[in-house]
Amino acid sequence: MHLLKANPERLEATAAQLKHYQVQLLGANHCTGINAIAHLWHLGCSIDVRVGTRLQFGTNTP
Repeated sequence: MHLLKANPERLEATAAQLKHYQVQLLGANHCTGINAIAHLWHLGCSIDVRVGTRLQFGTNTP
Protein backbone atom coordinates (compact mmCIF):
# COMPACT_ATOMS: atom_id res chain seq x y z
CA MET A 1 0.00 0.00 0.00
CA HIS A 2 1.59 3.24 -1.12
CA LEU A 3 -0.23 6.01 0.67
CA LEU A 4 2.19 8.92 0.34
CA LYS A 5 0.12 10.52 -2.44
CA ALA A 6 -3.07 8.53 -2.07
CA ASN A 7 -6.41 10.16 -2.74
CA PRO A 8 -9.02 10.31 0.06
CA GLU A 9 -11.00 7.38 -1.36
CA ARG A 10 -7.91 5.16 -1.32
CA LEU A 11 -7.04 6.23 2.22
CA GLU A 12 -10.54 5.32 3.39
CA ALA A 13 -10.44 1.99 1.57
CA THR A 14 -7.04 1.21 3.10
CA ALA A 15 -8.26 2.12 6.57
CA ALA A 16 -11.26 -0.16 6.12
CA GLN A 17 -9.00 -3.02 5.06
CA LEU A 18 -6.66 -2.46 8.00
CA LYS A 19 -9.62 -2.27 10.39
CA HIS A 20 -10.72 -5.69 9.16
CA TYR A 21 -7.43 -7.10 10.49
CA GLN A 22 -7.65 -5.02 13.71
CA VAL A 23 -3.88 -4.45 13.99
CA GLN A 24 -1.42 -3.82 11.18
CA LEU A 25 2.32 -3.27 11.49
CA LEU A 26 4.01 -1.24 8.78
CA GLY A 27 7.81 -1.40 8.54
CA ALA A 28 9.97 1.59 9.36
CA ASN A 29 10.94 1.93 5.66
CA HIS A 30 7.33 1.89 4.48
CA CYS A 31 6.35 4.82 2.28
CA THR A 32 3.33 5.83 4.38
CA GLY A 33 3.24 9.62 4.40
CA ILE A 34 2.29 12.15 7.05
CA ASN A 35 -1.06 12.78 5.33
CA ALA A 36 -1.92 9.08 5.45
CA ILE A 37 -0.92 8.81 9.11
CA ALA A 38 -2.96 11.91 9.98
CA HIS A 39 -5.96 10.59 8.05
CA LEU A 40 -5.82 7.17 9.73
CA TRP A 41 -5.44 8.83 13.16
CA HIS A 42 -8.50 10.95 12.38
CA LEU A 43 -10.41 7.72 11.64
CA GLY A 44 -9.63 6.45 15.15
CA CYS A 45 -6.28 4.69 14.79
CA SER A 46 -3.69 4.75 17.53
CA ILE A 47 -0.38 5.55 15.85
CA ASP A 48 2.95 4.36 17.28
CA VAL A 49 5.93 5.26 15.10
CA ARG A 50 8.69 4.09 17.44
CA VAL A 51 9.01 0.82 15.53
CA GLY A 52 7.37 1.20 12.16
CA THR A 53 3.79 2.37 12.33
CA ARG A 54 1.45 0.36 14.50
CA LEU A 55 -2.20 0.98 13.80
CA GLN A 56 -4.65 -0.01 16.52
CA PHE A 57 -8.29 0.77 16.01
CA GLY A 58 -10.67 1.96 18.66
CA THR A 59 -9.24 5.17 20.08
CA ASN A 60 -6.77 7.87 19.22
CA THR A 61 -6.58 9.33 22.72
CA PRO A 62 -3.51 8.83 24.95
